[in-house]
Amino acid sequence: MAFSRSQEFRTNEQHTALICQALSHPARIRMISRLVNAQESSMDYASITADIPLNPSTISQHLKYLRSRNIIEYSYDDANYVYKLKTDNPLLMDCINAIVAMSDHLSDQNLDKELDGLKGSDL
Repeated sequence: MAFSRSQEFRTNEQHTALICQALSHPARIRMISRLVNAQESSMDYASITADIPLNPSTISQHLKYLRSRNIIEYSYDDANYVYKLKTDNPLLMDCINAIVAMSDHLSDQNLDKELDGLKGSDL
């Protein structure tokens, strides 16, 4: 049996890393942010994907990815897909709320220079 360095990390740290990985794309952050801010945390496809500058097939792939990571779920209602956050995991919701709050906070600042610096870093 091979030894994995990930075994040295606590389960909550591993779980948090997986959540951050699932939300590591700007489109997915925007989708989740819309769901967090929506009444009852649910929205139809058109509402959740409004003004996301990607092809519909790419958007669908991002939604599929979030579903596969148990972050969102969907149902089919009146000829529309309705997406909803999975709120049964408190750690997931804490992480999502923190990431959305950070994104909302940063949206008020001019981050172009900082973003250029991050793109060139070896993080």
